[in-house]
Amino acid sequence: MNAANEDQSTEVLCLNERGICFAKKSKETPLEKAEYTSVWALDGTFDAQSINVINLSADNIKNGVLRLYDEKSNNETGKLLIFEGPAPATVDATYDERSIVEISSTGINVKLANGGQFLVDITNGFKIKNPMGDEVVSTAADGDSIAFTKTTILKHIDFGNDLRGLVMDRKTSDGKTHRGIGFIKI
Repeated sequence: MNAANEDQSTEVLCLNERGICFAKKSKETPLEKAEYTSVWALDGTFDAQSINVINLSADNIKNGVLRLYDEKSNNETGKLLIFEGPAPATVDATYDERSIVEISSTGINVKLANGGQFLVDITNGFKIKNPMGDEVVSTAADGDSIAFTKTTILKHIDFGNDLRGLVMDRKTSDGKTHRGIGFIKI
């Protein structure tokens, strides 16, 4: 207890036949009606309202909500970093840069193996950048279209449900093949 007697205590550590528990209560609340904030039961079950962790290693996080919260700024501006292989052992100025995926309140940043990036920004839509940092795909200013710097169509492109554009070869009477774009009705 955090006081000399039960009546004056507001925080309690309890050890009994069911396990170990921690509780918070007002001075007027009897111990039996205290609000338990964490319990470690004899069957091995651990139940806690809040766990503050510097490093967490888990094989499987089954369900729930991972809330990204930064206590220093008192708002939800934390971020989730995903690393290829083990995360770096030290947190320094380059820690974020070494991640391959960053998820934050502003969006998602996936760093591609070729040095490019796939970005989803909650205010500006999405972008794909090449290794030089140039935007090669992005949502257009009107929000209704996608802008491509360069596009390679390997088979065909459909326009609505009516028209298909595709690469076509055409042989001329002299036996030469000419490649071009043809359009057909779908």
